[in-house]
Amino acid sequence: MTRAKTLVGCLALALALALVGPSAGATVRAASWHLDASFGKRGVAGLPLRESASFALSLGPGDAGSLLAPGPQGSVFVGGYARSKKGSFLVARLSAQGRLVKGFGDGGVSTIPAIYSVPPAPPRMFALSGGRLLIAGLDRADHFVLALLTAGGKADRSFGHAGVADYKLPDSHGHAIIAAVALEPDGDILAVTFQRERGNEPQIPPGLGEGPIEFVRLLPSGALDRSFGQGGFLKATGQPAVSSEEAAVGVTITPEGSVLFAYQQVPLPNFSGEPPAVQEFSPAGATASGFGDQSVAFLPFTPTFQGESSAIFDGLFALPGGGFEVSFGGGGQLFRYTASGAPDTAFGTAGHTSAGPAVLDLAVAADDETFALEDSPRVTLGGTLAGGAPDPALGGRKGMRFPVNLPRHRPGEEELATDLLAGDASVNVLIGEQIVRIIR
Repeated sequence: MTRAKTLVGCLALALALALVGPSAGATVRAASWHLDASFGKRGVAGLPLRESASFALSLGPGDAGSLLAPGPQGSVFVGGYARSKKGSFLVARLSAQGRLVKGFGDGGVSTIPAIYSVPPAPPRMFALSGGRLLIAGLDRADHFVLALLTAGGKADRSFGHAGVADYKLPDSHGHAIIAAVALEPDGDILAVTFQRERGNEPQIPPGLGEGPIEFVRLLPSGALDRSFGQGGFLKATGQPAVSSEEAAVGVTITPEGSVLFAYQQVPLPNFSGEPPAVQEFSPAGATASGFGDQSVAFLPFTPTFQGESSAIFDGLFALPGGGFEVSFGGGGQLFRYTASGAPDTAFGTAGHTSAGPAVLDLAVAADDETFALEDSPRVTLGGTLAGGAPDPALGGRKGMRFPVNLPRHRPGEEELATDLLAGDASVNVLIGEQIVRIIR
C-alpha cells in the first residue's frame, strides 16, 4: 500500500484478466471490453469531489476498501476530499447512468462525521446490504473510527454512538496506522494497526508501518468484540520476517481472518540478495506454521523492470477461492500462490507472469479477474488470462485503446488520485475528478 508514482500528462489503464479455475486459462471470452456509453458522457462521469493532490496517492493495494465501493442498482460510491476544509472526507453516489444521486446526503454529497482524512491516510469504504456504507479511518487524535451511513447518506444511528464508533488504540501514544480493514463473513470488522510508521516520517503511504502489530475486532453493531484478545484488542505474537531496516509494504486480510504481509526485501540465509516475500499471521496473531517456509512465502526470484532488478510493490490480494496474488517489480508482474504459500503452478510460468508496462493500481474481482491501472500516455486496456497468456479480446500484448479525455492537472498539482473497482463484468476507474466505466 505503499507506492507513489509521478503521473506526467495523461494516465492509462491496463487490464489483466484471470478466469476462475486453473483449467480455464486457455478460454477466451467472446465479449469485448468497451466504454459504457450509458454511463456519464460516453463512459466518463465527472465528480463534485476534489481528487487531486500534490503527490501521488497510494490507496493500499490489496485492501477491499478504497475510494470506490459498489452501490445499489448499479450505482457507485466515491470518496474524496473537501476543497476548502482540510481533513473533511466526503462521499458522493453516482447512479448507474453516471449522474449524481441528489437524494444522497446533502444534495448528493455526504460529509463523514468524526473521520479526519488526508490523502496520505485515506479511509476505507465498504458497501453493506440495503445500500448502506461503512467507512473506516482515523480521527484527529488518531483514534480508530468507523461511521455507518444509511442508503440516504445520513448517519445510521443504530450503529455505535449516533452512527459513529470511536476507539483509542492501545499503546498508540497519539499516533497509529490503519494498515488493513476487512468485513468478515459474520459481519464482524477486523483491522490491523501499527503503532508507528517506518522512519517516523510525517507523511507516509498508508500501512507502511513497523514495530508491534495489533488487531482490533468490532461487532456489526460497532461495539468492541470483548471476547477477542483483551476487550477487542490483540497484540500479535508473531514476528515480522524482516530486519529492523525494513517494514511491511502491503497488508491484506483473508476471508478466513488471517493476515498477509508483503515485504519488499526479506533476509534469506545463504542468499546474496533479499527477495520479496509474503508472510501469514493466523487470526490469533501468531505466525502460520503451515504456510510457506516457516510462515514466509518467498518469491522464486527478484523481478526485473526495464531490464533491472526491481522489488517495487504493486499489490497484494487474498483470492476468494483461497490462495493469494502478489505483484512486484513495478511492471505488473503477478505471482500467484496457493493457500499453503506454494506457487500456483497452473498460473503463468510456474506461478508467475512476465513483466509489462508500469502499473499504478491493481484490483481483483470476485471471480479472480485481475485489473491494473497502467502508467502510460493513453487509456489502454490489456488483459492476461488465468493461464498467463495475453487476452486476444483485449488486443493481446499491445492492449486496446479507448478514446477518453483525461482531466488536466491544476497548477501545482501534478498528481491525480486513482483507484479501481472491479466487478463481474465492469471496471470503474477513478482518475482525478472523473470515473471511467468499462464493460463487456
